[in-house]
Amino acid sequence: MPDEAASWQQILKETYELEDAWRSEGSIAWYRGHADVTWKLKSTLHRHSERMLKAIMPPPSADKWRKSLYEEYKTQYRRFRADAWPLLGLKELSDWGIVFAMQHYGQLTRLLDWTESFACAVSFALFRSCAGCACCNDCDCCNPDKRTVAIWMLDPRELNRASKVDGLIGLDDRPTDPDVETSVETWRWHPKYGIGEPPLSSIAVSPDFTNARMTAQRAAFTMSGDSFDSLDVEASSLVKDGRLRKFVLTPEVCTEAAHFLKRAGLNAYSFFPDLHGLALRLKDETRERFTDIARWYPSNFKP
Repeated sequence: MPDEAASWQQILKETYELEDAWRSEGSIAWYRGHADVTWKLKSTLHRHSERMLKAIMPPPSADKWRKSLYEEYKTQYRRFRADAWPLLGLKELSDWGIVFAMQHYGQLTRLLDWTESFACAVSFALFRSCAGCACCNDCDCCNPDKRTVAIWMLDPRELNRASKVDGLIGLDDRPTDPDVETSVETWRWHPKYGIGEPPLSSIAVSPDFTNARMTAQRAAFTMSGDSFDSLDVEASSLVKDGRLRKFVLTPEVCTEAAHFLKRAGLNAYSFFPDLHGLALRLKDETRERFTDIARWYPSNFKP
């Protein structure tokens, strides 16, 4: 399907119809919000490794790219585990718990965040996490009225089916051990055990909710394979079949979407139930007061 801008009503109608159709087939809908329409569906590990490898001359071979990916991931995992171990909670003191803690704190992983909540994805698309910046309350990073953003929608079971995996993978109940036989050898995606052959495909996984953010955001993840292509390129068959969709929101549509969230009583604190989320909510309220003053008292408003 082409990535064409649609009205807010069209987006609501199409996402509802797709989600309803997928549920009737025993699947589910996942969403992901991009605050910049040009962003690719790539994990932080892949983006970092790609930038690093492109700086190498001459360009390395595909095998060297994959080898470097594994080595970088293992290094990041070991360094984080060594220093973070005494700081982690009980639910995080496991092979996969550490990986999800890395993702939670912005470290390099194969994980790409998705959510079961359409509203959460809309919120992520509209509002960047910039509570610490010296914001002028009118910059593009904070003002959804000035940006074109995107909402991605995925049928995770179809992604796994394309990767020869049956159903969703629950990392909580699958052994992360190469000596234990399972229908899906999830340990191969883990930085501690991962090996390079045969090449890995991207899969959809459902983790335990190890922190309050994951619960509030109804978190889900795709775990990127070895391809450096964006997920929509790697899984082009899903795009063709309408199982991976990109909805483009123009600045005008973003304004309607922001009103949708406000009327639903949703804000940053709804999805980040901690001090960071509270700071974002208070900052949004401050920015909204500037907007109201400009709208109600245009002759008196001085930015």
